[in-house]
Amino acid sequence: MGGSKACRGGTQAGAGLEALSFVSGGLTLYGLLRASSQQWSTAEVSLLSAIRTDPGYSLAYVVLAGVYNGQLRFDDPQEAINQALSAGVDTWDVQYEIARSLIGKQEYDRVLSITETAQHRKHNPLLHLAKAHALLGLKRYRQSITELQTYLHHEPNDEGSRNARNLLALLQTIARE
Repeated sequence: MGGSKACRGGTQAGAGLEALSFVSGGLTLYGLLRASSQQWSTAEVSLLSAIRTDPGYSLAYVVLAGVYNGQLRFDDPQEAINQALSAGVDTWDVQYEIARSLIGKQEYDRVLSITETAQHRKHNPLLHLAKAHALLGLKRYRQSITELQTYLHHEPNDEGSRNARNLLALLQTIARE
């Protein structure tokens, strides 16, 4: 009898943890949707609520870092990224947000190192875009062109593709001079 109560207690605790994760996931999704509409303060509030609800929900930290980068608050993403890393997440999107933050701080050599390492682990076209911006900052235009072309090859219709095409055209003009 006592064993079944303990079992039920464990099951209830597990269900409670699942519910917290579900709530954090919903708050994170809402924050992501607000961020995609550039409603930064609403997104930030939602993501901080997700983190308070479940501090182990690492995706909330990654999205929060993106919100800070979107607001051009390039020093703030580091804490959120460190939390995501301590929660055991080290994926391409974490590395991408680190790269975005460093681009904002004009630390282009570090961006190249991070994007190279991340691309070896998992290919994602956004890493090419970040690398292209770092190369541009270093005035390595031909290499930046190559990275932009690679990005556009993989993401011809992504929301950032139009800006990438415009930048590519500008760089091609500069490279011809």
